[in-house]
Amino acid sequence: MTSSDYYADLGVSRGASESELKRAFRKLARKLHPDRNPDDAAAEDRFKRVSHAYDVLSDPERRKLYDEFGDQGLRDGFDPDMQRRYGGGFGGGMPRGGPAGFDFDIGDGLRGNGFEGFFGRRAPKRPTRGQELQASVSVSLAEAFSGCTRELSLSRTGEDATTLKVKIPAGVADQGKVRLRGQGGRGQHGGPDGDLLMTVHVNPHPHFKRRGDELELELPVNVREALLGSKITVPTPHGEVTLNVPPGSQGGGRMRLRGKGMPRRDGGFGDLLVTLRVRVPTDASRELLDAVDAIDWGPPAGRDDLTF
Repeated sequence: MTSSDYYADLGVSRGASESELKRAFRKLARKLHPDRNPDDAAAEDRFKRVSHAYDVLSDPERRKLYDEFGDQGLRDGFDPDMQRRYGGGFGGGMPRGGPAGFDFDIGDGLRGNGFEGFFGRRAPKRPTRGQELQASVSVSLAEAFSGCTRELSLSRTGEDATTLKVKIPAGVADQGKVRLRGQGGRGQHGGPDGDLLMTVHVNPHPHFKRRGDELELELPVNVREALLGSKITVPTPHGEVTLNVPPGSQGGGRMRLRGKGMPRRDGGFGDLLVTLRVRVPTDASRELLDAVDAIDWGPPAGRDDLTF
């Protein structure tokens, strides 16, 4: 598919930025998409032209070739260095034919052109980088804390499957990316292999919630522990620690354990935030209930101030 002017197809100037190209393409793609224009051949053709124009201009290397040589610069086998030396360049969007497609006489009745090379031999194809491949793995929160290794089976077209050992870094976030350079699709015509981009999914933990590099834990305490104060053993990713619950602690109160959260990029650790949840027994004995009833508790502080 060719176009007289890819910039005109997208309705942008030749100096348009990447964000301007993207906005223009999305606007036209929504308007021209075949699902919104059934049985409209003209809209479908325009949609294809717009998509092709964006594919070219959103790729910095292809855009540079198009700007200098037009559609001809995008063809397989095109040699920009040879064209600059013998044929010169021309801006993208000029009519086909021009300096980039000129015919020349090479003697003895032979003819050649700017894309076949001298004496009718086709110029070598441009090296093309291999495709970027996508994969995903799932890890537990504990594995995300300490880092882990996963084995991944990789299949490339025309090759036997290979097993890769992938190192998941400590502190990886949910939806974090791990790039394996050179493990993607094979390069073409001597080009480098592409990369494998792996997305890491961190599974939810039944007790700990993650907020960036901080962890949150709801800690159940009984009435006695909250009323009189207590020392409670709390699990953390770094091992068990002792938490001092002060006398008269209220349900919903929060306490911070510094440096007991997830790894940070600077080498330190986030904090662990502990929220107290006071649990009232549901199977209290008659003696306990009588003892509690005999105490003059007084009204809860602040309840007299409640208004609507």
